[in-house]
Amino acid sequence: MTDAIGDRLAVILPSGREMSLTAPDPSVITLQDIAAGLAHQWRWSGFGRRRLTVAEHCVLASTAALYRGLGWRVAQAALLHDAHEFVLRDLPPGLKNLLPGYPAVASRIQEACERALGAAPPTAEEREAVRRIDLALRLLEVRDGYAPACDLGLEGEITTAGLPAIIGYSPEVARAAFVEQFANVRRELAEI
Repeated sequence: MTDAIGDRLAVILPSGREMSLTAPDPSVITLQDIAAGLAHQWRWSGFGRRRLTVAEHCVLASTAALYRGLGWRVAQAALLHDAHEFVLRDLPPGLKNLLPGYPAVASRIQEACERALGAAPPTAEEREAVRRIDLALRLLEVRDGYAPACDLGLEGEITTAGLPAIIGYSPEVARAAFVEQFANVRRELAEI
């Protein structure tokens, strides 16, 4: 007996469409697929005392970009920075380092998500701004119990100032918040 999907290196998306993992086609990816996948994925592999979805984390990152005055393009990049995890899940960094093909697969899926949603790829400067927001959110998540207690080695280097509060949305609310934030960002970018 063979595994038809596994043999094709594909995944069935929430919309019911099949997406190749080796050559992801943006035309089969929808905003709802990404939002649903991220809303049903827990940050930190679910090991925090409290639960935080990847979708809410992305909304927080996007909101933080706006709070910090970084503009709508950075807000969009921050919202979509973990889009590839809608399929690949929120793997611990140590595990990602053990999977030699992971960066290439993640990059292909990330690019396909951005193209599917009509988002311009972030510039190097925008990626750096998002990276710093992501690190600040990690500190906030550890401090507030949404991540396992650990020393990230970032104290004094990264500030949590200008970050929104974590709510701990249910998956359904996190999905809706992600979709709403995307609509808000796209509307604002269209007016620029």
